[in-house]
Amino acid sequence: MSTQTNGNDEKEFAKYLASADGRWQKGDRDGCIKQYERALKIARVLKDEEKEGMVLMGLGFTMLRIDSLEFKREGIDHMKAAKKIAIKRNERAQVAFVENIILKSEAQLRKKERTDKKKLKGTKSSPIPEAEADVWEAVVKGLVIKAGVMFFMKGTPEKPMCTYSLQALQTLDKIGLKFETYNVMKANSGIHKALKKQGNWATFPQLYVNGLLFGGNDVIQGLAEDDMLKEELAKAGVPKEGFGNPRERCSPEAGVCSSENLGSLGVELDELEEELLLLISKEGTGNWNSLAATLEAKCGRKLSAEELKRRWTAIAPVIRSKVEEQAKMKCGHSCFTCPTRHECKLHETLDQDIEDLVAPT
Repeated sequence: MSTQTNGNDEKEFAKYLASADGRWQKGDRDGCIKQYERALKIARVLKDEEKEGMVLMGLGFTMLRIDSLEFKREGIDHMKAAKKIAIKRNERAQVAFVENIILKSEAQLRKKERTDKKKLKGTKSSPIPEAEADVWEAVVKGLVIKAGVMFFMKGTPEKPMCTYSLQALQTLDKIGLKFETYNVMKANSGIHKALKKQGNWATFPQLYVNGLLFGGNDVIQGLAEDDMLKEELAKAGVPKEGFGNPRERCSPEAGVCSSENLGSLGVELDELEEELLLLISKEGTGNWNSLAATLEAKCGRKLSAEELKRRWTAIAPVIRSKVEEQAKMKCGHSCFTCPTRHECKLHETLDQDIEDLVAPT
């Protein structure tokens, strides 16, 4: 097989996997299964057991989620095939993970067979919440050991979706920690609940080291302030090679610097004020009713346009002073040097033209 063909197959494989995930999110289970099957075919053409095992797990888990005895049996078969590959590759954590799912799924299947005893194979029946929860918990047990260090965050490193995830990400990047991320905003409610139960931690982000919860943003920031973060991570099991050079992800392409980092200007704000600041940087203050509706949905509390106006009137002078003194955000930029300042509406809202304040070069 030529290098070019291999490259094309790799691209097709990635495309089918992404499509499978997208179709699952939209509720298109049949389409999701078809995309996984196409990806599985390519993995076998490439003779790549790692890819084959990954697809078998995705395909198996999709089928286990369908309320049909026939699909559930087939899903268990795919999981068993994935387990064989994991055993062959000596991936002990993966073997334990898949075995856990198989055991939970077989228990769920037996219970469903009893309740559907007089029904034909494949006929839909009532879901079994307890068994479903068991499966999600099994999946989460696998997620937390997917890599030596797993960071569960809202959004992605390229586009964080909450201030706390961003702060933790930047702090971990600063010490050069190597880790994999998982976007909890794309997870369904089952995984969300199971993650919170797994570490007995109700909020995100969450950092796991060797399958054990290390802590959330408050723990990360507290240790960083005391210059103990790297030391404590090493004690938790991160090897020397688990640290590399410090990273700086902030860039014009990322499109998040000017808005997502504003909460780190050095101003003491409560959670609502911080969310208001970030929202205004993106949308301005042209429609207070719209801002109130957005924050109301996000914060889960009743908010009025008048309340937000009062809040903004109180904090705007302080924000303006920080902008004028060129206070640095955690990304290392000030509003003047921020590569995405043209996308930020904060300076317009403050009646402060950032460009006029930049010293000529």
